Amino acid sequence: AGSSLYAGYAMLEQSLTNRLRLIGGARMESFNQHLNSFRILSKVPVVLDTTFNDLLPSLHLIYALNDSTNIRAAASKTVARPNFRELAPFSFFDFFLFAGVDGNPNLVRTQIWNADIRYETYRKGAQYFSAALFYKRFDNPIEQFYNNAQGAGTRNFQWRNVPSAI
Repeated sequence: AGSSLYAGYAMLEQSLTNRLRLIGGARMESFNQHLNSFRILSKVPVVLDTTFNDLLPSLHLIYALNDSTNIRAAASKTVARPNFRELAPFSFFDFFLFAGVDGNPNLVRTQIWNADIRYETYRKGAQYFSAALFYKRFDNPIEQFYNNAQGAGTRNFQWRNVPSAI
């Protein structure tokens, strides 16, 4: 198994007025993940070779209420990728769950949309106070679930993508 990540990033910071700043950018990623294995009982090969190209934008607007206090709004897109253990077509024993965990070679990456608004103030002596509200939307999040189809009193968990989450 192996993976490669190639990425580039561009950013622009611009004052729109004497109180309002814009910071925007985008990261372009090309991520390849490959895995060569087989299903133990049937010896059926499992070959994964996926490449995802993602444009990951970000935007920040910062409004200065005064010299030490800002209101900041931000939006961005990120991704979360399955790791090799989540993809592997075999079972391993998890000592924390005290159960078997099965990988799933059909998993895809999770795309995440992030937004937040924040009040921040900078005080004397490097003191800082911040309060924020945030929102995240996940497309194809990876979740671990209890797989009771195994039967025979065994405890098994598996990974799967679900359509979305907030």
